[in-house]
Amino acid sequence: MIRLAGAVFPALVLIFAALIAGASPLVAQRLAPTGTRVRVSLGESRRQMESRMERRLALRGEVTAENADSIWIRPTNSTGSLGIAKPAIRAMWTSRGEPRRIRSLLVDGIRGALFGVIETWIVTGVYQRADGRFIYDSDTRGEAIQKGALYSAAVFGTIGFIWPAEYWRRIRLD
Repeated sequence: MIRLAGAVFPALVLIFAALIAGASPLVAQRLAPTGTRVRVSLGESRRQMESRMERRLALRGEVTAENADSIWIRPTNSTGSLGIAKPAIRAMWTSRGEPRRIRSLLVDGIRGALFGVIETWIVTGVYQRADGRFIYDSDTRGEAIQKGALYSAAVFGTIGFIWPAEYWRRIRLD
């Protein structure tokens, strides 16, 4: 028989009772509130043309209902809801709202500038004209890289302004 010191046993009983009293029933994680626009990535058995690298099916729509093991998504207002088992979901994102032209212009312009820097840095490292000048009629490599970033930012920013994109925030699935 195990003997515990006089004060230890009552303390253990009180701690155990507090843990039991404070325990709450497990509640299923809610992935997204009803009415939220989501993008869900599901597994596919075969590769498709739109996703060559991965076997995934992307589904976008509005959450209509959710319970412990499923989520219902309505792709358009004219279709019914599709029930998806939560274990089948590989990744999920919520929309950050309507596409904004100014935001797309800025984000795509910055990405384009970074692309222009890298691309021009590679090209100027490999190619130099016979008269010693660089691409974009520049005297130095740094000047060529600056012009490459500027031109790429202008092109990609214009594309982002004309065709704004919807931005997404990833939901952590546990």
